Order: sequence, then structure tokens, then C-alpha cells
Amino acid sequence: MKESILKKIPHQEVSTDVETIDLYRLGVFEGVMYELVELQAGQEYPPHKHENSEAKLHMILGDGLIILNGKEQKYTVGDIFKVEKGMSHGFKVASPTLFLSIQKPAIIDPETGRVDVEYV
Repeated sequence: MKESILKKIPHQEVSTDVETIDLYRLGVFEGVMYELVELQAGQEYPPHKHENSEAKLHMILGDGLIILNGKEQKYTVGDIFKVEKGMSHGFKVASPTLFLSIQKPAIIDPETGRVDVEYV
């Protein structure tokens, strides 16, 4: 049986004092970062913001609530959310969730490892 080429996508577990997320870095193309983000069912990911980065989130699997600037709304497969620089956002995850995050610039700088995140 062949091993899936998808297992070769670089994985990074990112932990802070308040949360742990799994990232699968697809790459930087024309200055834009593409990452798959995995969130665990039953977890809450507190509101935070990125001062220098904006992102577009494409929901691939799962459902729950996304909190955008303090307002909760449901998310499910196929939804797309635009998160502007400085916009607070977080998640309340009902089922295992996977989304594509398209960021400019990268939230985690690929050269320095610096993370552009501030909890609110």
C-alpha cells in the first residue's frame, strides 16, 4: 500500500498559554501564505487578532461558531470568512474542523518564526 503524499505536508503544532492548534503549511506563493488549520471538537479558541496580517478562511470540514469582532455566527463546510488586520476572531468548535487559511503576510513569519497574535 502506498503512503499518501499528503503526509509530506509540513506539520507544526503551535501552542500558546491558552490554546494549541495544528498547522499544515502548504507554502508561500507570490508573498501569500497558504495553511491548513485543524481545530479540535469541543474546544474554544479565544478571540485574538493579527496586527499585520489579514486572512481569508475557507471552511473545508466541521461546524461550530466563529466569533468575529465579538459576534458569534455559525460556520459549516463551504463557508468563507475574511479577517481583516486587527479584527478579533475566535472559534467554538462543535465537530473536528479543518480550514484553509490564506494569509498576507504570513501570521507566522517563515524566516523568523515570529507569531503575529494578540489575545483580546
